[in-house]
Amino acid sequence: MSIRKRPIPGIGQPCSVIVLGGVPLGTRLDERQSMRLMDFYADAGGNMVDTAEVYGNWVPGKTNASEIVIGKWMKSRGNRDRMLVTTKGGHPDLGSMNVSRLHAADIRADAEGSLRRLQADVIDLYWLHRDDRSIPVSELLGSLGRLVEDGLIRSFGCSNWETDRIAEANRLASEQGLPLLAANQAWWSLASLNTAHVEDPTVVVLDEAMYRYHAETGLPLFAYSSLAKGLFAKMEAAARTGMPFEAPPLYDLPSNASRFEQARRIATERGVSISQVALSYIYSRRFPAFAVVGATDESQLADSLGAGDLMLDDEALALLDNGQFSE
Repeated sequence: MSIRKRPIPGIGQPCSVIVLGGVPLGTRLDERQSMRLMDFYADAGGNMVDTAEVYGNWVPGKTNASEIVIGKWMKSRGNRDRMLVTTKGGHPDLGSMNVSRLHAADIRADAEGSLRRLQADVIDLYWLHRDDRSIPVSELLGSLGRLVEDGLIRSFGCSNWETDRIAEANRLASEQGLPLLAANQAWWSLASLNTAHVEDPTVVVLDEAMYRYHAETGLPLFAYSSLAKGLFAKMEAAARTGMPFEAPPLYDLPSNASRFEQARRIATERGVSISQVALSYIYSRRFPAFAVVGATDESQLADSLGAGDLMLDDEALALLDNGQFSE
């Protein structure tokens, strides 16, 4: 099993195209289970666990649980130099999602707290978890730039930002000789998304404008919810057994039935799982793209990691995209 890696500006080592999602670590999974899963990922060549200051805060007694268990794992394994330490801050408090936490003091406090919990000397890639359009981009760049100057972080990116704000940030940074955004995180998968059923108005779903921006600039893109909660694997299991399948409202669109059939055909031709096709759909791009995967056991993770060197050609991507995103 090998995992393809791709570079990210400002970071000393390339990143695995399959990134382990940190939401279940320390929350759905206890410490022993979490460490076992991370061992499995690292042994396969993976080197980024996607976490955030807020992961665990919705579970009583589990505040910051994901960062804490990742920090314990790196410390006990002595593998800090092999892992890319990355986390996200600036998320609103869960009880007041309409109140921004993106002023300089909030950002610094979150970064300093993450460093302590991750037991790291520096964060390789620090993400602002949300945006606040009432705060000028220049102010946010200044807050992040000072974290770089003070040695808390090496580089920074954004998560759930709209395309115009990303473009403005990198334009201003270029004009002023400041560090650019190193990467962007957005909600993206092979499955079409029924945005009318997206409950959190602060998340950003990849659209054509954002895709074109990444394709034109080469800005690395990280796709979260990259397997659409296992949608296509569930569809395949239902088709194999002849059982009826009802897609959840979030993914209940005719286009997903068509994408399923195309993905199933490609999977059969390549001798791989349909989930592996769905992940390869993300990272088989001409610009650096990465798929963040959730897993709660080694069998799930092994299937995802099996996609780590599978590349789809432009023809396969065009069939899956149905003209939406392919170049």
